Amino acid sequence: MFDVVWAIPRVDREKVILLSSQGMSRNAIAKYFGCAGMTISRVLKSVES
Repeated sequence: MFDVVWAIPRVDREKVILLSSQGMSRNAIAKYFGCAGMTISRVLKSVES
């Protein structure tokens, strides 16, 4: 079978952290970058762990 690799689209991790710390919602950050909200959640989750 095929191996499927789920890659996080390229977003500026530092910018995501900055916008989140300023109180911007995950959905608003996703709209800013033009990606899915889950992508932003994954980036923020990787920062927390």
